[in-house]
Amino acid sequence: MTVFWIAALLMALVAGVCILWPLLVKAKDAAAGRGETNISIYQGRKTELDAQLAAGELDQQSHQAMLDELNFLLLDDTKEADATAPASATANTSLWVLLTAAVLLPLVAGLWYWQQGASQEVALRGMMQHIDSPQDAEKVVQVLRGTVAKDPENTQNWFMLARLYMELGQYADATMAYLEVVNREPEAAEVVAEMAQALFLASNNQMTPEVRKINQRALQLNPENGTSLGLAGIDAFEQKRYQEAIDLWQKAMSKSTPGSPAYNALQGGVARAQAALGGDAGASEQVAAAPAPASQPDASAKPSIQVRVTATSQVPLTGQTLFVYARAWQGAKMPLAIQRLNANSLPLTVTLDDSMAMMAGVSLSSAGELEVIARLSASGSPAPQPGDWQAATGPVSLAQGSVALDLEIATQVPQ
Repeated sequence: MTVFWIAALLMALVAGVCILWPLLVKAKDAAAGRGETNISIYQGRKTELDAQLAAGELDQQSHQAMLDELNFLLLDDTKEADATAPASATANTSLWVLLTAAVLLPLVAGLWYWQQGASQEVALRGMMQHIDSPQDAEKVVQVLRGTVAKDPENTQNWFMLARLYMELGQYADATMAYLEVVNREPEAAEVVAEMAQALFLASNNQMTPEVRKINQRALQLNPENGTSLGLAGIDAFEQKRYQEAIDLWQKAMSKSTPGSPAYNALQGGVARAQAALGGDAGASEQVAAAPAPASQPDASAKPSIQVRVTATSQVPLTGQTLFVYARAWQGAKMPLAIQRLNANSLPLTVTLDDSMAMMAGVSLSSAGELEVIARLSASGSPAPQPGDWQAATGPVSLAQGSVALDLEIATQVPQ
């Protein structure tokens, strides 16, 4: 932005000089040129009269009379030039007014552009490109809140605000921001799908009638939307329509990148649905035709993460809430499994496993690489806030079975 404003100022100055310089030079030359012309005419006529006197064409009396007349004309022209001096002064004043306007106009235009133009949008995009921490995200959220307050019809800013709320785990706020977009663009299938997802998370991962209704609307707008298919699969799984859940999740997998956290989560959901379907009397031929290998472990023996959590002596524990959770190492920062505990219980050991999965069909064992975090929160919110204390480690994988970790809380989130 600094480069932009410097360049704009330089261009304005160059434009002003190009316009005003010829006017200033022309006015100066015009004033000097008139006096020089009168003197030149006077000297030429006087030379002619002197030559006529020398040649005898004029007598002394006639020469003197004509010379007196010539002097009178020069004096009269001088008086006329003096009479036009106020007009020249007025012209000079006009030039100064024009010069002042040339300076002020770019400044006023720049101020207007900053208030009403796209400069704030450019600055906002720059901030979005440099979000490296929750604190950076919070700063952008504050800017976006002010922006949408001034221009509530800007759906792009509402959409960015909703996604930032999702990243920060503020799902209720995200739902309201998505609603602002949907109210203005009711046919935006992707936004409707993400609003359904935000409301699902804000409802403690419950497929409420409102979530179901919104998600059905998203599927009507775009039957191929991966987010909507995933939510519809969760709905079917919770109602024990396992084959329908499998079909929906497999369709959603075809929209995801193999190996991504979303793909792995859907794959884990399909495995769980197939296992549940295989236990029913009416198992489908697809599941029956895929017998489990002889070495398959007991389904109840799912891998887990054992986390021993401690804190250094300088970390305050009074009034703090302890959150221990696992999330994808890369991708969405939503916790996959989380425990909320009293900080006064430290040191303690916490177990994270598939039974604590925040979404049906999404398990730790199928999510690929994980990050494990222990955070002390004074606000009671799992989203990091300035002043919180935390520890984190990763990547962690359950591909080879259960793991045990030690986390010592010693780092404070910057104010």
